[in-house]
Amino acid sequence: MKNKQLKKSKNLVKKNKDKVCYLAHPLMSTIGQSKNYKDESYIAKELKKDGFLSLVRPLKIIPPSYNDIDASNIWIHLLEICDVLILSPDWELSTGCKAEKKIAELLGIKILYLKKYKKNKKTKIMLKEVL
Repeated sequence: MKNKQLKKSKNLVKKNKDKVCYLAHPLMSTIGQSKNYKDESYIAKELKKDGFLSLVRPLKIIPPSYNDIDASNIWIHLLEICDVLILSPDWELSTGCKAEKKIAELLGIKILYLKKYKKNKKTKIMLKEVL
């Protein structure tokens, strides 16, 4: 089963790596703010290894000092210029990620989901088109 999922993930990478992709990642929820920044950086690094070079990363762009309204004004504009929304694991626990998904749906932006798995004791990621 895992090999079939990995093959689908590789096909999704081929189809989408040349597009402008928005990486949505929880900030305040799940594992804590500093660990979320580290996890987002790890995921971005892995996506870049897979060839995703046009990756919009709101956690790197929007200053942490911004309030929710100012931050959402920025991320909405960032999302509008993207072709694909990539939702990080645990996105459903984040109010911000849920809002990003809703806006992407309204704008007709393709949505991909990241799933983590272990390989040789290392955490890897794969893309899925639907949950």
